[in-house]
Amino acid sequence: MSQRGQASVEYVAVIALVAVLVVGMAIAVGAPGLRDAVVAGFRHALCVVTGAACRDDLGPCTVASTEVRDRGEASVLVVRAGRDHAVLRERRSDGSVLITVIDSDDGGVGGELGLGGELRLGRSQFGLKGALRGALVAELGGGRTWVARDDAEADRIVEALGEDGKLRWLTAGARRLGEALGLRKAPEPAEVFLQGGGRALAEAELSWELGDAQLSGTLDRAAGVRVDRRTGQRTFYLRDVAAGDASLTSKLADGAISGAGESRLAYSVDARGRPRSFSILGAWSAGDGDGNGRRTESELTVDLRDDPRLQALARQAMVDTLPRRVAALRRLAEVGRLDRRVYDTAEDERGVGASVTVGLKLGADGTRTTSTAALVDASTRLPDGRTVQRDDCLAGAMS
Repeated sequence: MSQRGQASVEYVAVIALVAVLVVGMAIAVGAPGLRDAVVAGFRHALCVVTGAACRDDLGPCTVASTEVRDRGEASVLVVRAGRDHAVLRERRSDGSVLITVIDSDDGGVGGELGLGGELRLGRSQFGLKGALRGALVAELGGGRTWVARDDAEADRIVEALGEDGKLRWLTAGARRLGEALGLRKAPEPAEVFLQGGGRALAEAELSWELGDAQLSGTLDRAAGVRVDRRTGQRTFYLRDVAAGDASLTSKLADGAISGAGESRLAYSVDARGRPRSFSILGAWSAGDGDGNGRRTESELTVDLRDDPRLQALARQAMVDTLPRRVAALRRLAEVGRLDRRVYDTAEDERGVGASVTVGLKLGADGTRTTSTAALVDASTRLPDGRTVQRDDCLAGAMS
């Protein structure tokens, strides 16, 4: 063994011996707070000396989430307008809970094109009919996030916000107006955000003698800013989501599949405007058509503090031309921390709708979608290339 290796082993042994003595003294004098602080401090010192990853420094993971999203939509001829109200509840591996309330409004134009045909081969006749629908929609929305120490405090926040009732989405606007006028007191959020963007939708339906097929797809693009009221940190982000569904019902076979991809670039500065971090999230979700699926997330995080070179690359990745953005992202990936998380997901959608034509075509729809996710795997690749299995996150998912 080298002298350097021998010194490291001896240093670890000394730290361990001192830790035992100090903790023993803390227990003897009845000081649990001191005992816990000492244990945490020496645990960090040990992982630094031994070169192991300090999981406490990696931050908590989201181990489970539930989102309830209500949407109402109305249309007159080709003009459509809608409103979304969602409550997202995320439980993290350290026991804390995030409550996020999101409101957004959208409006745009859409159209429908019918199609049909008939084919005759001898005595056999085949018919085909269908419809193509599309829409372009502008969106504007925002939200607020609260941080609770545990589930019990999260329950109290949801109750105080009035978000625990079945008709909460109908009264959301009135509650926000009451808060703005000072007629209603609500808990102060830890973070607020505002975003705007657009959405393109396309749907196709085909019917023939053997069965029916349906295809649909959406593309969302948004830009926004999130402000942490506790620290003054601001995060500017660009977000793209593409989703698609396909289903087939026929005399020969039935099946359905769905998928969605998401990317998000985020650039954070502190209260004084100094660059703090850059991150890029890539996620892919796939489902079986019955609401069950799996979501895989990979998030790269780069510390920008005190490094002008990385700061310049992060700005280039956010606002430059596509080739230069890709080149910057590749270089940032070499020095960042990569968190990978895999979730089992489930989704349930229920709704009502109606349309009527009296000179003008009028329509209205309302849906409630409940989505859940549960962590099944988590790991972190450190900037030095080592990969750490996040056992602390998986333990939190099981608790």
